[in-house]
Amino acid sequence: MVKWKINIFTTLQQTSMLKKARLYVLLFVFLLTGFLSTRCTNTTVYDQIKPVETPWKSTDPLLFEVNIEDTISPMNFYFHVRNNIEYRYSNLFLFFQTTFPDQRIAIDTFNIWLAAPDGKWLGKGFGKYRDSEISFKMKGRFPQKGMYTFRVEQAMRDIELTGIESIGIRIEYDH
Repeated sequence: MVKWKINIFTTLQQTSMLKKARLYVLLFVFLLTGFLSTRCTNTTVYDQIKPVETPWKSTDPLLFEVNIEDTISPMNFYFHVRNNIEYRYSNLFLFFQTTFPDQRIAIDTFNIWLAAPDGKWLGKGFGKYRDSEISFKMKGRFPQKGMYTFRVEQAMRDIELTGIESIGIRIEYDH
């Protein structure tokens, strides 16, 4: 008779342990789902890549237009540059003009490094193409709501530039 009581007690212990294990698994799944849902939220405000006509003439700007509604949240700004391995320079100078919704204009010049001093490409990729993503403003804010136009021109000494395949701009929330 004692043996039967021990078996019932052992069965009750196993049932209790099974309930705890299920609770831990459920808690783990809940936490993992919460973590993944916060990591997968879309923080991108704008992301556009435009092909460059070959040769890229200094008189052929690329235009990017983005409508901005959020003037409070900080945002990060990136250039995307795709070059081929026949590009003969280690850097790329760009004129970057911003036209604000009230038609004011701001102009910046950026020097983007595409290769190290030893000639090794800094961008990712294999074969003929390399992709570089370069941050150019972190935690910036737009001062006005409305349509912004970004104008990107090559500012190298060559009037016609070969080896640049595409240029892009990405803007994302700084979370």
